[in-house]
Amino acid sequence: MHPHREPSVPPPPPDPDRAARVAARVLGAVCAAAVAVAVAILVVVFRT
Repeated sequence: MHPHREPSVPPPPPDPDRAARVAARVLGAVCAAAVAVAVAILVVVFRT
């Protein structure tokens, strides 16, 4: 294995706006998944 040497790039400064956008995206995904699971459970319960 040849570890390719990457140029040392300084990490970007913490951006609260970007962090908020990422948090909102994660929250949206979690909420969508929760709604999908709830709908699936309701369908299974009411189909039987």
